[in-house]
Amino acid sequence: MKKINFKDKYLISFLGLMIIFVLSVLMNTLLPLKYEIPVLLLAIGILMLEIFSKSKWLKVILSVILAVGSAGLIYSQSVAHRLLEQAEFDSNSFVFLVLMDNPIQTIAEAKESQFAHAKTLANGELEFIKEHMIEKHDIRMNLSEFNNELDMVESLFNDDVDVMIVDGAIIPLLEDEDEFFLTKVRVIYSINYETIRENIGKDVEIDKEAFIIFISGIDIEGPINSRSRSDVNILMVVNPTKQKILTISIPRDTYVNLGCRTGEKDKLTHAGIYGIGCSVNTIENLFDIEINYYVRVNFTSVINIVDIIGDIDVYSRFAFSRGGFTFKQGINTLNAQATLVFARERYLVPGGDITRGLNQQEVIKGLVNKIIEPSSLLRIEEIVRATASSIDTNMPSSDLTRLIRLQLDQNIKWNFESMHLEGRGDSQPTYSMGSRLLYVMHPDLNSLQAIQRKIAETLK
Repeated sequence: MKKINFKDKYLISFLGLMIIFVLSVLMNTLLPLKYEIPVLLLAIGILMLEIFSKSKWLKVILSVILAVGSAGLIYSQSVAHRLLEQAEFDSNSFVFLVLMDNPIQTIAEAKESQFAHAKTLANGELEFIKEHMIEKHDIRMNLSEFNNELDMVESLFNDDVDVMIVDGAIIPLLEDEDEFFLTKVRVIYSINYETIRENIGKDVEIDKEAFIIFISGIDIEGPINSRSRSDVNILMVVNPTKQKILTISIPRDTYVNLGCRTGEKDKLTHAGIYGIGCSVNTIENLFDIEINYYVRVNFTSVINIVDIIGDIDVYSRFAFSRGGFTFKQGINTLNAQATLVFARERYLVPGGDITRGLNQQEVIKGLVNKIIEPSSLLRIEEIVRATASSIDTNMPSSDLTRLIRLQLDQNIKWNFESMHLEGRGDSQPTYSMGSRLLYVMHPDLNSLQAIQRKIAETLK
């Protein structure tokens, strides 16, 4: 049997590299057609050089070019998949609290205690807790039920109950009512709880049709799929054919009918406590629209993108100083730390939370304009590492790659327009906090209708 010599082995290897390279070009959904053709022509040129060249070093260099090119194309295809790793579950925890001076140290010691819960636990959650306690600890809880968490806290402080069971997402609300709350109580046990997410996306040809994204900004530690208040609520209406993006900020205190829990009245920010689906449904009902995708982000982490891509240009409506930074009226060039200070401020600017929402829209605009620059696209790996664990979305990675392909193909200079929902301040009870009066904002009907008209116009 004739042995295959080195020259033949090399030729077979080269042809294998060529096949892999061509397939990686044809199967890459990021690469626009106008780039595919020149790249394939380049591959033909490399093949011709390989056939007719007598230089061994040139042949090696051509092989390296094919190998590196194939690896780069395959890697670029994987970027979107790693960036948009969709969570299938909403995660939260039920926390068992006792007073700080209570002698109970463990859940086993609480077996004969008086437990308490609020009616705000969703259907199935209380049953899950009961079954867990029986199965894991052989405890059949003696339960008292309260209309809301604040009444339950009062009962705990009055020693009417021993152990309070509360949804972990509610604790920040209790801290709002009493900043020393966590110094007065102690956690003796917690139960992790996961629920399958409802598919609330509405598919669209994202590179040809207009669509709406809901951006929910949170600021929590732990998994991004943990339920939490939504402190940033922004709609992005994107029309790729008009090359236009409309951003709309909705104040966190907007008084709305929840898109869950039988439509009870509450602040918009509290909808996030009951899951991203509740926030989406609430806003859809408010504006009478359909939201195609949501993007839930840890705003602090996403701002760190600026550390990677460099300073961004952000417009400020007002001049103010905070945290050692001075922001002038007009365009400001901001680093990551300054960007975060700018995006969070609501006390030193006229308009308070409304102005903060508008500033956050300007931050998004600055980020988008910077990220679509070629120099930023070359640093996509660093961006992915910095943000992958801080983004939770129902946008398929295939849709993201189509958007990137569109941007690379047309080099779009997006036209931005901003709006915000106006309203009237008031004090009202809320579903999450019961009869306790909290500050809320009633949406202004004229402002609401103007936003609805602008959304419809942008979608056309």
